[in-house]
Amino acid sequence: MKQRLKSLEMQGYKTFATLTRLEFPGQVTAIVGPNGSGKSNIADSVRWVLGEQSFSLLRAKRTEDMIFSGSQQRSRSGMALSTIIFNNEDGWLPIDYSEVAISRRAYRDGQNEYLLNGQKVRLKDISELLSQTGLSERNYTIIGQGLVDVALALKPDERRQLFEEAAGIGLYRSRKEDALRRLESTRKNLDRILDIMTEIRPRLRSLERQSKRFEEFQSLRTELEALLLEWYGYHWYQRQQDIRIVSIDYHDQEKRLNALRQKHSESELGVEEARKTLQLNRKALEEAHRESAEYHHQLEKATRQLAIIEERQRSHNQQKSNLEIDIAHLQEEISQLKSQEAAYKAEIERHASEFEAAEKAFTDAQEEFDTISAQKETQESRLTQLRQARVAVETDKVQILAHLEEWRSRMGSLTEEKNKVQSAIRKLQDEENPIKNQVEVIGVSLNRLIGSKDQIKESVTSKQKEIDQLRMGLRNLEIKISEEETKESKLAAQLDVLKQAEAALAGYSEGSKSVVEDSRKGRLPGGIEPLSKHIVVDEKFEIAISAALGELADLLVVPSGESELVIEYLESKDRDRVALVALDRIRTQNKNQI
Repeated sequence: MKQRLKSLEMQGYKTFATLTRLEFPGQVTAIVGPNGSGKSNIADSVRWVLGEQSFSLLRAKRTEDMIFSGSQQRSRSGMALSTIIFNNEDGWLPIDYSEVAISRRAYRDGQNEYLLNGQKVRLKDISELLSQTGLSERNYTIIGQGLVDVALALKPDERRQLFEEAAGIGLYRSRKEDALRRLESTRKNLDRILDIMTEIRPRLRSLERQSKRFEEFQSLRTELEALLLEWYGYHWYQRQQDIRIVSIDYHDQEKRLNALRQKHSESELGVEEARKTLQLNRKALEEAHRESAEYHHQLEKATRQLAIIEERQRSHNQQKSNLEIDIAHLQEEISQLKSQEAAYKAEIERHASEFEAAEKAFTDAQEEFDTISAQKETQESRLTQLRQARVAVETDKVQILAHLEEWRSRMGSLTEEKNKVQSAIRKLQDEENPIKNQVEVIGVSLNRLIGSKDQIKESVTSKQKEIDQLRMGLRNLEIKISEEETKESKLAAQLDVLKQAEAALAGYSEGSKSVVEDSRKGRLPGGIEPLSKHIVVDEKFEIAISAALGELADLLVVPSGESELVIEYLESKDRDRVALVALDRIRTQNKNQI
């Protein structure tokens, strides 16, 4: 007989604190030693590693007794390990290894681990493997002291049980008992199935009707989903168009706002220029007042001198002739001073009227500036509203897309539930298995689907209301856009009228018109235009500048060197009175003077 036990290793098991390895090279091995040296612990280790669970056979009371408890020289161990190694070259163990190592570990918390060639396995796996070879824990592989005397004293039935355990038929008996238990359980299950079939058979027609109703519901739901997809697709397209229109309107309003901002900036510059002009006019008026006061002073001085001369005339008759000459000179000088005084008074009045006109122009410009500021605020408010409307439309678009995704997800889940229900119904009709619980689940699912249908209807109604609100908002936007287009048409018409008036030289004298028309037709040198064509001002200050220019607005600017030719032409044609100025004279003037 070939030797199959190869070696035994112990570490931390009872009295074997360190790793101890016992080799079994021959057919017979004897372990000798004095009492207390651990011979019985070796046999217990073999029992223990083969799966023995009886503490009495292992000569212990609990798992902790298997672990080395310590001594004066060594501390106690935290784990007990025993490994038995078999030679399996001839395949006597039903496992594909030439060497089989079975290990068992025990910890102080009572936990046990079983290993087969280093891999963790269950105790059941170890027991089944050893039971097929006669090495189970109950087949008397190890015979202890007194077991022979006990066997001889047993009754026949007990001795038979002993032989059966030694022969290893206990495994088959346990399998037989397990098979009988399974047969009994199967028999009970068959009885239960018959009861369920008897109970369910009368309800099959009702279930078939419910199945047909469910299929009709699925068809209606599919049709509803198709309609919803078409409906949402149409409104999604409409919302895209609305977004495009609102975006165009938004950009137009933004351009208008930028234009208003630019006009506002230009208005501020114009107001600043008007302020500078007003300041200059004030300085000129003060200078005129100062010169007038000086002329008054000179007039009073001349009057006093005249009185002195008259007094001298009365007292000095001999100097009468000379004094008369002096008096004549003084009277002439007085006349000149009076005429100068009248001229200065007229100039003062003219400067005062110009100052009042400039002041009025400044007031008008300030009012127009305030109006433009108000228009700017209105346009900014409208732009903000358009931005909010655009954000609202974008939000509605995202919500519609989210609802579409939600419906698609719900369609997938409902389709899965439909497949599950149909599979359960087919299984019931084919095999008539116990599906009472499944039928109840189907009923619950059907009720849930019906409730889901109502929820879908409510959601569709809610979304319809939201779409109506969006349509109302879109209608308001269209009304506002129409109003803006009407304003734009009015402005375009006004612009056309102004262009026609400009082409016809409306507001200019007949003489000026004829000269400009002759210049444009080639009868006179080209480039003869009214002075207003050479003055570029902001439209907000046109009224103020026009009032300041007065009759100078009809002044015609003639190219340099062409003035005499134009004058000769006018004299030959006997035209109305026309005021001319050379272009080079205008260019040499100071900007503030203009």
